[in-house]
Amino acid sequence: MKPFFSIIVPCCDVEPYVRACFDSVLSQPFGDWELVAVVETSKDRTKEIVREYAAKDSRISVFTQPRSGSPAAPRNTALEHATGEYVIFLDSDDRIAEGSLLRLHDKIAARPGRNIVPGMTNEPHPTA
Repeated sequence: MKPFFSIIVPCCDVEPYVRACFDSVLSQPFGDWELVAVVETSKDRTKEIVREYAAKDSRISVFTQPRSGSPAAPRNTALEHATGEYVIFLDSDDRIAEGSLLRLHDKIAARPGRNIVPGMTNEPHPTA
């Protein structure tokens, strides 16, 4: 079954940050997502950490490619593999706020048939 969200995360030399990024996704109460990580050739342990997370959660897939010098190339690679209904771009040194996926899902559900959904705020979900 197709996930609701595909979360695309380009990764290159982000060993100090990538765990917090992935943990912020894994801790979301809304779980109908896939995380598509594209790891470019890194000088640190980024690839090993990302593969460690993928081994623990089948919703995480990992693709590798040579260093491009831009996050656009790994994002495009991830888009080729994404299967979700909606795409979220998340940088590997960022975290997604608690409950954000549920709030975004609810905003999308409230506007059926729309291609563009208003951005999120840090307001808590009404059921939280």
